[in-house]
Amino acid sequence: MLTYESIKNHFADLVARGENAKSTATNYTNTIFKVLNDLDGLDDIATCCNTKVVNHINQTYDHPGTRQGVFLAFLRAINTYPPLKAVVTPAVVTSITEGFERSKTQAKERSIQNQLTEKVERMDSIIAKIEAHFPATSEEVLLVNMYDEVALRRDFDDILLIVGDPDPSVRRWLNIATGELVIKDFNKTSKKYDAVRHTLSPKRLEMVREASATRDYLLTFKTETLFKRMRTVIPHMGSQMLRKSKVSTETEGSKVLDPKIRHELWNQMKHSPATQLTYRRGIIQNDM
Repeated sequence: MLTYESIKNHFADLVARGENAKSTATNYTNTIFKVLNDLDGLDDIATCCNTKVVNHINQTYDHPGTRQGVFLAFLRAINTYPPLKAVVTPAVVTSITEGFERSKTQAKERSIQNQLTEKVERMDSIIAKIEAHFPATSEEVLLVNMYDEVALRRDFDDILLIVGDPDPSVRRWLNIATGELVIKDFNKTSKKYDAVRHTLSPKRLEMVREASATRDYLLTFKTETLFKRMRTVIPHMGSQMLRKSKVSTETEGSKVLDPKIRHELWNQMKHSPATQLTYRRGIIQNDM
């Protein structure tokens, strides 16, 4: 009888063999655990998959992007783990596959609709509000300013502040003498783009140097904790909002037609050109 632990161990083996990124495998196993736990199926995955999983996913996950991700987790487990594939019926595998493809299409349609209708604040407006509410040397102010310059898919946690060369074991650092920011192994885009290497502007570097007088890392609180604090000033504040604001501000109006502007933005944010433009929204016209 297949249990959740066998699936978890399988994904650990995939990671060890270099066939799955660790972060993606963790996401898959966490997703599968939640579904199986909700259905009391942790100790008998085959029966749970064959009788409950598809209906549960369709009824529980309203957002097509989320639903797509849940179906994908089960598909990845079934297609890479022969013992599981052998006990899940072909009809169920077909239903999971169809659910994934349908959700994928719906997620794309939703994304296009959001691009056409959603609006975001300008990046400078967001920064001005945060700077007006929090102290000038606060981590909240530092974080939004960092996003204005390097709006990455990974946040700015665990970045060591150094002078000179770091220990070889350090994967994320910022040299406060030169302003060089290096982030290695940064999530989904790391294999395509290798390490992030960016030299901060004088303004951002001066902010970091002031922070370095009181701590060893760029942030002492996790990014998500800082976003929660900033939501008292700007509702829905988060990395996705900042990326949308950054892209939309930099490509506002006819600027989107300038290949040099788009190229520089792609270099900063480490996305493909097509993915980059999916963040573009209309700009809310506020009086500054």
